[in-house]
Amino acid sequence: MKRASAAFTLLEVMGAVVILGIVGVSLITSSMDSSHRARQARDRLTASLLADSALAEVESRAQAGGLTPGSQQDETPEGFAIVVETEAVDFASLAGGSLGERDRDAGPAVLLEAQRGQASSLMQIRVAVSDGSGGLVAERTSFIFDPTASADLQSLAPVEEGGQQP
Repeated sequence: MKRASAAFTLLEVMGAVVILGIVGVSLITSSMDSSHRARQARDRLTASLLADSALAEVESRAQAGGLTPGSQQDETPEGFAIVVETEAVDFASLAGGSLGERDRDAGPAVLLEAQRGQASSLMQIRVAVSDGSGGLVAERTSFIFDPTASADLQSLAPVEEGGQQP
């Protein structure tokens, strides 16, 4: 009488190794994908915080009277490039054409007409943060009144027909 063998055959062992290999490869692939996504999320968060910080710094400089139109570029130790652009808002270009052709009763047209020919006291601040590959990661835009501008804020009041302020 033959006794049943309590050992595994070579075929069974090879099948188990193949199954473990497939499971191991899928786990490693999944782990690499999740670590890549975590790194991307960390980079986006870092870039967002850098953009917020740069914007807050420029706004505080503007309130102290040190804001000048122009562009500035910085590099961080983490490899991010920060570009800060400040410019005076040109109200006439926002109107999209000659104000004489617009309806004089429209609120924005009156505001733009009041600003025509004056230095703008409204400044646009744009902060862009890009990663080492040049891809834009975070962007912030803000507007602030420049306290050093000579524009009279009373001139922003609505203008009635005949050029009189109410």
